[in-house]
Amino acid sequence: MLARIPLISGSNDCEKASLRSGNTTQSQQQQQPNTYRLSEEDEEYTAVGLNENEDHHLLLSNNSSRGEGRTLESSDSQDTLVQNPGKSRAGKGTSDTAYFYNLKSRGKGVEDLRSYDEEGELEISDYTAAPSRRKVTLYGPTDEDDSDEPKSRMSHPGTLKRVMTAIRGGQEEKPERTIYINAPHRNAEQKYLHNRISTAKYNVATFAPKFFYEQFSRYANLFFLFTGVIQLIDDLSPTSKYGTIFPLSVVLFLSAVKEIVEDRKRHAQDAETNSREVKVLDLPSRSFQLKKWRDVCVGDTVRIEGGEAFPADLILLSSSEPDALCYIETSNLDGETNLKIRQGRQETKDILTPEAVAGLEGTIKSEQPNNSLYTYEGTLSFGGQTIPLDPSQLLLRGAMLKNTRWVYAVVVFTGHESKLMRNATAAPIKTTKVERMVNTQIIFLFCILLCLSLICSIGYLTRQRTGMFELYILGQARENALTQFGKNILTYIILFNNLIPLSLIVTMEAVKFSLGGLINTDLDMYDEASDTPAVARTSSLVEELGQVDYVFSDKTGTLTQNIMEFRMAVIGGLAYSDHVPEDKKPRVDESGVEVGWHEFSRLMENKKSHATGPLIREFTTLLGVCHTVIPERDEENPEVITYQASSPDEAALVKGVQQLGVYFHTRRPKSVTINVDGVDKEYQILNVCEFNSTRKRMSCIVRDPEGQIKVYIKGADTVILERLAMHNPHKDSTVYYLEEYATEGLRTLCIAYRDVPEDEYQKWAKIYERASTTINNRQDELDKAAELIEKDLTLLGATAIEDKLQDGVPDTIATLMQAGIKVWVLTGDRQETAINIG
Repeated sequence: MLARIPLISGSNDCEKASLRSGNTTQSQQQQQPNTYRLSEEDEEYTAVGLNENEDHHLLLSNNSSRGEGRTLESSDSQDTLVQNPGKSRAGKGTSDTAYFYNLKSRGKGVEDLRSYDEEGELEISDYTAAPSRRKVTLYGPTDEDDSDEPKSRMSHPGTLKRVMTAIRGGQEEKPERTIYINAPHRNAEQKYLHNRISTAKYNVATFAPKFFYEQFSRYANLFFLFTGVIQLIDDLSPTSKYGTIFPLSVVLFLSAVKEIVEDRKRHAQDAETNSREVKVLDLPSRSFQLKKWRDVCVGDTVRIEGGEAFPADLILLSSSEPDALCYIETSNLDGETNLKIRQGRQETKDILTPEAVAGLEGTIKSEQPNNSLYTYEGTLSFGGQTIPLDPSQLLLRGAMLKNTRWVYAVVVFTGHESKLMRNATAAPIKTTKVERMVNTQIIFLFCILLCLSLICSIGYLTRQRTGMFELYILGQARENALTQFGKNILTYIILFNNLIPLSLIVTMEAVKFSLGGLINTDLDMYDEASDTPAVARTSSLVEELGQVDYVFSDKTGTLTQNIMEFRMAVIGGLAYSDHVPEDKKPRVDESGVEVGWHEFSRLMENKKSHATGPLIREFTTLLGVCHTVIPERDEENPEVITYQASSPDEAALVKGVQQLGVYFHTRRPKSVTINVDGVDKEYQILNVCEFNSTRKRMSCIVRDPEGQIKVYIKGADTVILERLAMHNPHKDSTVYYLEEYATEGLRTLCIAYRDVPEDEYQKWAKIYERASTTINNRQDELDKAAELIEKDLTLLGATAIEDKLQDGVPDTIATLMQAGIKVWVLTGDRQETAINIG
């Protein structure tokens, strides 16, 4: 039978895909084809599995079908939809199953299945348009024809639906944004957010409501407002009308002045930021013209000079450095002062002139704005090619260009859609612990005041109603008792209102303002080396400094100097060090096993003749190849090389392995060259599975000079050890030395590798390529792909890196502990390392 099934996509594109269905019996094969559709009202077909040999085929199953297994094929694309004979299921008859291959959609090209779940939710990657994750539901009815001939169960009108579902958060997924390069009018139609920012707490329209809400969230002010209002009523107040409302107005006025002064500083800072200038491409003149940051738009191409900050989130195209490299400082984003490397794609590295930039035509399909500083997913399409974009091409607003003369980049996120501003919260209304305590005490005092007022009102009413003096001498009229009682309560509240002193709030505000000024001028908190004074950004919170119970501190770069030095290594169960203490010198224990540490000079000897020689050579080669370090040659003295690394650990390992006879000196886009004992060897870099906080490891897939493909991997012991092959004779001894290094306060990494057959790599490379070109959820897909090849590893050993404490850290921690403050160290290192640091 012939079925025509409309494919309804999230973009409302519709195409009829032709499928051929027939039973495997001879009688059914002889039937004349007829056209049918699937019905939307009846039974549901869901995705239940994938063909293990063809992982891009989708298995659909109709669990309630009672027919035979069928062979389905697409007559449009001529791609066979593989037969899977039905299998008996208790109470459910026979399954109707098919593998769908190369689903087609008009104007969108080939879509490959990426993943599935038991509910039929699929992630489909599209190479020529925006990929998305869709729910595929196939409906099919029971054939109600009374004919005796066997019939297909799919014989009524219906549809195959693809419904957009969220990848993150369980919400409806928004389509990715499309940015047109050098097409400002098309970008203007998208109505992207402007680049003007505001970090101020108030503006002209919001000052009054926000300020009064904040002030009257304090119970004292609320109480005095209530007292001041009833004091204005002549019949109730035994005191001056303005005895409370005037002092309260003075308090509110002073508080308003303080808020205005502090918020004007924020407005001034915003104005200065928005008025900075950047060079933006002017298409008519094909040159770069200065434009204020606030006028920068999504899709603009900008030129950033060395030392300038990035005005928005940008995609790097090219730079003054070879291979589109640039170096950035992100201290405004994450507090880290070490330089980080960003690199444009090889396809755009030769766009080096304004004319070349102006001639670039293409689109960027980007993820939606989010607050993740370390992730980015997108694609760049131009010149008939589509290339993936990742965080290594992303230049974040707030970062600064360093050690690079200039870069060309395209704006993708502006203003409050930039990742920096997405992480910045609006200035909140904060209350201190003292204020919360005062609010509680004021409620308690108000209850006492109310009780006193009730007692006095009852006493006064009783005397007024029964006392002869009041009735006959004073001649007081007998008005309604309930009305008189209510008036008396309010009158006594006015009389007793000094129980809650108005000066309390005034005094607290004055003290806070004064303390803020003292902090700003305190010489003990002034750092002369960097010319940086202490700054009290919010004077209303200064008393919180005296309420601190815990200090949580990062270790690397905060407690330590962030200057890494390669100190020790264990290879093949033998430990080596650049310096061996007397108590660690090699010796033979009772069992006849040699223990202790060896000098690095012994390692060089063992590399030539010892049984562990092959492991040592593989270990040192791995350290020289498995990294993302960029060597920079000095212009005046080319023999001098400076290593630029995104992580100081990597730079330390590359420098340290020089002691072991491996010298890394050249990096090209697809290869690295190392000098091994005086001989240059070039290793082809096939793929790099980068480090992240979830994986806790990085790996390189390389092809050595002999043509052998290897996986080189380094990472935390917790993730490397669990991925080892069954037979690893040096595992126990390596773990022993890892614990020993950690107790010395050293940072440790495990080193492992394995040889990869050519056919296995070719299959894996296709999976990795598909993962790298997805837009949504790309990092998860890349991590899944890496898992497939990072297995059955051979453990080579481990490294130990020293990161010394900064000057004054021990004294500072001791002082904090004397003050009763508990100090917690936050680190990704082993627990023994953190304990040693503390």
